[in-house]
Amino acid sequence: MNDPLEGMKRLGQMILDAELARLKAIQDKMNTQKGRTAALDQQLQARSDQVNLGHDDLALTTGHDATWQTWLRTQRAASNAELAGIAAEREDQLLQARHSFGRAQAIEALQKRALSERALKISKRKAFD
Repeated sequence: MNDPLEGMKRLGQMILDAELARLKAIQDKMNTQKGRTAALDQQLQARSDQVNLGHDDLALTTGHDATWQTWLRTQRAASNAELAGIAAEREDQLLQARHSFGRAQAIEALQKRALSERALKISKRKAFD
């Protein structure tokens, strides 16, 4: 006997798998962006450590250090804005994945219920015969 819910279950699982794959791709993109932001922070920290050593620094005395720090802050702000956009995209995708997961779970519950009812009918028939 062909179970019509089995096809729905497979389709629901395929949709869920696709949603989870999209979520993983977004999470990977988010991790990459976090790495870029961390790299900017490391550059700022390395420069701060270098200046704090007390050596005469040409970039500092000519004002180029301030220009670089302004550039770095601008880059960091842009990186954080990009990260915020990715986070919003991730939240939207997370909702889609949750919805697909719920659908897959509901189909599975329906299938289990139908199988139980079928088994009960069969056992009642056997008991009656």
